[in-house]
Amino acid sequence: MKAAKELNYISLRKRKAAQNGADSGSGIGAKLGNIGVVIFGMERSFVQLPITAEAIQGVERQITRMNRNMLLANVPQLEQSPAFMIDNSVEGLVLRCPPAGAFPSPEENEFIRLVHRYPAVWLFNKPENGHGDLCGYDTAKTVLMAVNHYKEMGHKHIAFINPRPGNLLLEQLKKHFFFEAPKAGLKTTLLEKERADPITWPLPAIQDVHYVKPLLEQLKAMPKKQRPTGLFVGGDSIAVQIYIAAESMGLKVGKDLSIISVNNEKTLTNILNPELTTVDVFSEVVGHRAVDQLIWRLQHPEVTQEMRVLVAPSLKVGKSVKKLN
Repeated sequence: MKAAKELNYISLRKRKAAQNGADSGSGIGAKLGNIGVVIFGMERSFVQLPITAEAIQGVERQITRMNRNMLLANVPQLEQSPAFMIDNSVEGLVLRCPPAGAFPSPEENEFIRLVHRYPAVWLFNKPENGHGDLCGYDTAKTVLMAVNHYKEMGHKHIAFINPRPGNLLLEQLKKHFFFEAPKAGLKTTLLEKERADPITWPLPAIQDVHYVKPLLEQLKAMPKKQRPTGLFVGGDSIAVQIYIAAESMGLKVGKDLSIISVNNEKTLTNILNPELTTVDVFSEVVGHRAVDQLIWRLQHPEVTQEMRVLVAPSLKVGKSVKKLN
């Protein structure tokens, strides 16, 4: 009770009575309620990736602007549920889960049963059997920007490199890649690791060269005239490992192979030489918009259709793409 008083916390029932129909997004006066932010099924290495950290930062800033409280929980193993979900201390949830692996059914897992109790918005990806809205970035436009840049730089043969088959975001990018690149008149190749089933949680980030080096070895083993000259990579953490693996194999990025990546995670890529060309997905803005969507959902409980809010990306041009004649 002392902590609640210090935080100006008002229970949902009392808040609704006090508001008496007032606009719940006003941002003035007493705190209006609690929003739960839950990260689950992810190893620390994944949670600490800049794309996740920046999105959560965007969520927190927007919750504060709306005069609400953020309650944050990390549930790597899904073995226990946050107290604020058990005792109904939150109005709704912003969720971040791995883009690959099995999502348990509510019948199998108490945490999942609790998730289904609340209005929810997912960050970047949503499991097939997850409920709620999604806020992410436009994967189709992301790929189109990369393909067009390769074409402008004179490349005729490009490859999609996928070290983790089954990753929902990578699979979306792959689908768009093999639609957009041939449409632009470019030859395509798939460099993909053999799928390992099942993918288990908590899922680690791709932060080791062993994920990508066999794929680069496939590339190097091709006759030089048949090799793709450019790679499209689904995340900056993967691109960093490609830089490391390429150097160990005597390949120079920006000279022997070109790279375009996704996310614009500057804290990962600012040490890369040459500077990485990457698509900025504005992860902090994704976090802002996720909160906006959740508040809209709370204000419109009569709308049952699930929605997708996609932020438009922007290409950040570096020196990792060689200009070909």
